[in-house]
Amino acid sequence: MPNLTPRCTLPHTSPYPASHLIIPCLTPHPFPACSLDRTLSQEVAGEGIRVNTVLPGPIATDMIPPGPKRESMTAGIPMGRIGEPSDIANVVSFLASDQAAFVAGAQIRVAGGKP
Repeated sequence: MPNLTPRCTLPHTSPYPASHLIIPCLTPHPFPACSLDRTLSQEVAGEGIRVNTVLPGPIATDMIPPGPKRESMTAGIPMGRIGEPSDIANVVSFLASDQAAFVAGAQIRVAGGKP
């Protein structure tokens, strides 16, 4: 079972979270603060490398076909709609741009207000 209780990051410790599967995109826990992305971000920031994570919510793709399932998912989203692929693309585009030059170690949830 993965260790999900640590809430800090220490430089040069990325092998630890990687070996314990502490990766926020793959874990349903609300506090992925001590994870591979944040630790790696600290390790490589001095080299001008930025590491960030995008955490998408339900997105309108073929995996969520129109119908009752999509409607029930929409009811649980505060913004009242399923996300579009462009919602994710816009965030990734921002993170890759010069406008995000000082953004590192961020975990950005793109889920319409859903935690």
